[in-house]
Amino acid sequence: MWGAKRAEAPGSAITAGKIIFDLRIWIDTHSASCLFCVGKKQKMDLMNDKKTHSYLRLPCKIGLAAFSGILMLLAYPDYNYYLLVWIGFIPLFLALEDATYKETYWLSVIMGMIPVCGGYPWISHVVTAYLRVPPPLNYLMWLLAGFYISQLFALIFLTVAYLKKNTRIPILLIFPAVTVTLWSYFPNMFHFTLANGTAPFLPAIQATQFTGESGLSFMIALSNITGYQLLRYPARRKGMAWIAAALAVIIIWFGYGTASLKIWDNKIDTWEKKKIGIVQPNRPSSLSILPPEPGYSRTNPLEIDLSRRLASQGADLIVWPEGQYFGYMHEPGVRNAFNSAVRQMGADLIFHDKMIDQRRLYRNSAIWLRGNGNLGDIYHKRHLVPIGEYIPVFGYDKSFVERYGIPPSLTPGEDIKSFPAAGMNIIPLICYEIQFSRFVAEAVAVEKTGQVILTQSNDGWFGKGTMSAQHRSSNILRAVENRAPVIHVINNGASEVVSPSGRSLFLSKVWTRGSWVVEMPYNEKSGGSFFSAHPNLFLNLVRFSFLLFFLYLFRYRRSLKEKRPKKTKKHARRK
Repeated sequence: MWGAKRAEAPGSAITAGKIIFDLRIWIDTHSASCLFCVGKKQKMDLMNDKKTHSYLRLPCKIGLAAFSGILMLLAYPDYNYYLLVWIGFIPLFLALEDATYKETYWLSVIMGMIPVCGGYPWISHVVTAYLRVPPPLNYLMWLLAGFYISQLFALIFLTVAYLKKNTRIPILLIFPAVTVTLWSYFPNMFHFTLANGTAPFLPAIQATQFTGESGLSFMIALSNITGYQLLRYPARRKGMAWIAAALAVIIIWFGYGTASLKIWDNKIDTWEKKKIGIVQPNRPSSLSILPPEPGYSRTNPLEIDLSRRLASQGADLIVWPEGQYFGYMHEPGVRNAFNSAVRQMGADLIFHDKMIDQRRLYRNSAIWLRGNGNLGDIYHKRHLVPIGEYIPVFGYDKSFVERYGIPPSLTPGEDIKSFPAAGMNIIPLICYEIQFSRFVAEAVAVEKTGQVILTQSNDGWFGKGTMSAQHRSSNILRAVENRAPVIHVINNGASEVVSPSGRSLFLSKVWTRGSWVVEMPYNEKSGGSFFSAHPNLFLNLVRFSFLLFFLYLFRYRRSLKEKRPKKTKKHARRK
């Protein structure tokens, strides 16, 4: 299905490709490990130089698929072997040579489950902490989630195999377009892309200011299929023009990234510095309202005390994380105490709170208090977490909520907000929202210049796993995509400040209580990018090419059908 017939070498001339091919035959037919994989007839075919398609038996194919999954897992944030994502699919490509559709499905699922289950071990923790699912059922849900998400990989490789078999479109075009398109449509609760796996690789991500994370995922897919083509067909001249074109695109992408990173680093060095106060209380995650810390009260919580220290150090803006109910909007005593404290500190404060509006609907909100103690504005979270913040379909049914004792579903906000706090245009986001590339770009586009992306999170629900590192990968991508600084304050850490070039300026320790003042470069005339203004352009172009592939498939198969000789009555009688 993936392979192709080898072009015959002219005459008896000895070419580099023939040497490589003959060496491969010798290794395949004499290696002890391959004796279990290669059948007698297949060995004879190889020795007779008749074909080069896949001759691996199922155990070796499974091994290659699993190896591909391990490479992708090691590229995950927290493991940080991010270069592997650029070649991680190649073993799977080798396993899929001449595979049936059934084999393609299962090999892709095997490959997909390894990075998903290995990268999302915190799923078992969150279903216990939030949904109260006891062991070992929580581990079963973890495996089921891995199996479900792995269907994305099966769908991608089945589609690629079908188009490769039934059209003449180069696979170098098919694989990146299919990968990006199907990934963008697949309903996945935990939004994560190939781009997240290589976020720390700064030269590779600079061009996302034009394409967003979709462009980076496209380039990763292109790198994988190009590497496979180079490895699989070293002596094959047919199609080398497409390989050369793909290599040129990859070189241009990285060339721009290297030059752009240097330019942005030099530019940022000339910017003024804003002092950002970060409060990381490291409170336990709970569905109920927690009592005040020992020595503190509802009107004078721990966060106020930590904020006073930051204000004394000259903080222009102080940020608290998501995760605690203060009752600012519903309890006059708390509201008056907070306003008075902020007035005394003289620094703008943005904190998180849960509230009920006049319609008695629960909200997840970011509240901005001006340095004079007055309420500036409120942002209600717009992109809610499925299961975690709302139950699809039944979550707003009061009888359903009461019957099963689950937390009531939150109500999403409707408006994009910008807080003009401390002389900056702060774009407020809450937790989950930072992961969505186009969602963030649309929010950044509200202001033309001077944007700073702010996210408040509570990752304590996910346990001591890889979630924090995965969350941070989105900080880097969003900063470069929108060429705006990113402030991400997390209840239990690691809180981070990222520059518009993608460099981490500050990173706190995980599961640590503390408060820090971070000097963040800021320019009132900077912020925003081509991607911020046109967040759907590149992805829609890729989707359109995907549609063209199937239109071409329909037309190509129709033309083949028309060229077939029609059966005459004489032929029919003979049959």
